[in-house]
Amino acid sequence: MSRRKVWTGGRNDFIRQNADRLTDGQLAQELSKGGLFISINAVRQQRRKLEILKENGRGKCVVREECIRRGKAVKRS
Repeated sequence: MSRRKVWTGGRNDFIRQNADRLTDGQLAQELSKGGLFISINAVRQQRRKLEILKENGRGKCVVREECIRRGKAVKRS
């Protein structure tokens, strides 16, 4: 059985650009609007593969500073 490629460059860029202002659940909701269901756990796993780490705590949208310094995530001012 073949698997479809879920994580395109555009979806990865969306995670990089919005991880600092959206929760994983909100990211999953926005990404699922394209017609393919993407779960919260799938977003969380992909975000971690992209080396974008968030501060601990429920509902926090704060990306760790070292991820921004390494250029893994975009910080909005």
